[in-house]
Amino acid sequence: MQVAWLRWITGILCIAPFALASGLGTVQVIVRAPSGRPIGQTQLTVRSTSVNHIALGVTIAAALVLVVLWSRRLFRRPTS
Repeated sequence: MQVAWLRWITGILCIAPFALASGLGTVQVIVRAPSGRPIGQTQLTVRSTSVNHIALGVTIAAALVLVVLWSRRLFRRPTS
């Protein structure tokens, strides 16, 4: 679990999150008073659509192999 301590200066809170994996996940949000006492908390379900570049490369390579094999069959010279 990663904890980020943020100071509320302008009344608007902006967070730049990042994902370690794609899919669904939960984020626990706890709002605390300056004294540290919890004011409220909730759990949010978030969906990450991050891309695994290695898996994407393997998929594209496999698709290219299939296209090359199919094109060899399509452009085969006629046998006599």
